[in-house]
Amino acid sequence: MFHPRTVRDAVAKIARSRERSWEGYSGTLSDMSVGFDDFDEEKERGRLRKLSDEELIREGKAARSLCDLRGRNGKPPRDVFVIGLRLCKEEWRRRHPNPKS
Repeated sequence: MFHPRTVRDAVAKIARSRERSWEGYSGTLSDMSVGFDDFDEEKERGRLRKLSDEELIREGKAARSLCDLRGRNGKPPRDVFVIGLRLCKEEWRRRHPNPKS
């Protein structure tokens, strides 16, 4: 079984699954289970710190799309996607603090 460790891994899995031929498949993509047992926030924070701003933006957009309710038929997003989006936002704010007015 595939166990993504990062949001990027989850997005890559979804992209690969869309490339496959689904002839004869009667279920939906949401029927597929994805394991997130080994998600570590501290490792993810460290990985995000190493990304360039452009890469962090891409990662944040991917996490945001995975948290979008419209693509999930109103179902709440998985906690790991919400955590990934929060970590991306925290890293962006760490790098680009709002100037005090």
